[in-house]
Amino acid sequence: MRGRNSIYILMVALVPFVLSFDYLDEWYDADKNFIDDSLMCWAAAASNSLAFTGWSEWDEDETMDWFRNNYENKGGMCYLVWEDWIEIFHPQMGDPYQYIHQHINNFDDVLRWVYEDVVGQMGVSIVVCLVSNYGWQHYFSVWGVEVDEYGIYRGLYLTDSNDGVDDLLYYEVERVKWENINRFAWKLNGLYYILSSEGLEQMPVVIEPEPEPEPEPEPEPEPEPEPEPEPEPEPIPIPEPEVVKKRSGGSSSGGGCFISAMGAGC
Repeated sequence: MRGRNSIYILMVALVPFVLSFDYLDEWYDADKNFIDDSLMCWAAAASNSLAFTGWSEWDEDETMDWFRNNYENKGGMCYLVWEDWIEIFHPQMGDPYQYIHQHINNFDDVLRWVYEDVVGQMGVSIVVCLVSNYGWQHYFSVWGVEVDEYGIYRGLYLTDSNDGVDDLLYYEVERVKWENINRFAWKLNGLYYILSSEGLEQMPVVIEPEPEPEPEPEPEPEPEPEPEPEPEPEPIPIPEPEVVKKRSGGSSSGGGCFISAMGAGC
């Protein structure tokens, strides 16, 4: 399960003896059940990193369950299953190896790589072997590096899938001569040699482009007004015919009265 603590990672500045601090308050600790995962320390360390960096939407214990259900109980490597995970769950992110840092074959420089990857907020795992048995190898998840005022690495904050508890551990480190291979190496807690380290970058935030707005529909043309009908011509008035009445008994040439369209007279 996820643990929270206040860890100060001492970062040595370019000016001698001047220190600055980086604050890290999250750590993850998937544990083995030793029933069907006794050889899967790599899966536990990989699950811690996947949960921490956002590549897994599950917590580290649920992510570990996925590995139990999909991988055999035998040795493995974190960087290989990180690749598998990204290809399966995030194929749109391209080549998985661009997000993975693998540091091997230089025992003396391994803590510098661990330090740089931890400060870079990566999910960091280290591979160790027992000082007394080089064939026995194991993964730890690293969450912090302690550096003294002289820039010398003094210890690691880490979680261990073998301890069966959700706990943050602190192990001292010491640079020693590895007599069997005649090379300098880093001894962890007096029990282990640090062989290599692997780092997984934070999952990039993908910003989906906003869809282009749909074009506004063109307004429909207004219908042309119908022409007004021409007014009907007014009828030409027909003049009434003249009416002439003659008085009975009168003479056409006498002084009788008459009515005409022009008026009346007597």
